[in-house]
Amino acid sequence: MIFRFRIGNPDYGRNFSAVAGPLLAILVATFLRLWPIGSGLPYSDYIDEGHVLHQAIKVLQEQTYDVGLYEYPSLPAYLIAATATACAPVYRLVYGRSLIEEFPSPAEFHTERGDVYDLISPPAFIVLARAAVATLPRHGFTHLFARLAGDASQRGRLRHAAHRCLSSGG
Repeated sequence: MIFRFRIGNPDYGRNFSAVAGPLLAILVATFLRLWPIGSGLPYSDYIDEGHVLHQAIKVLQEQTYDVGLYEYPSLPAYLIAATATACAPVYRLVYGRSLIEEFPSPAEFHTERGDVYDLISPPAFIVLARAAVATLPRHGFTHLFARLAGDASQRGRLRHAAHRCLSSGG
């Protein structure tokens, strides 16, 4: 049982305060991470965002695990590709087109003058990718929080974990 709240429980106030503080920290941190997701659209405005998005586009278009560019870790590209695959049916319902068909072709991206870094479309893919990456640490921390909240002897660890959430973003 995660929460041990019972009517007439003398520890109710202490259990609630042990849970409410970290929960509030999680909500505030998540809000602050998700706030700027739509900034700069339809363009990529983060310095390394284009590289990771192009890795994810390559994984989706070629249906491969080879991201092609190894200057950046591949886990974010895999996460974005998995999220895009999961959300593709919703994208088709909303826009009437396939998400993968909306991506720029490799010929448009790889030109004789070099790769076109800013060629990332559709903008909904950028938002989807930002949301996937921004919420990943929250899921792990929320799972940890839920496990620790059930044990009153773990209050110190819970406070430490909440502090880490606010100081490191995850």
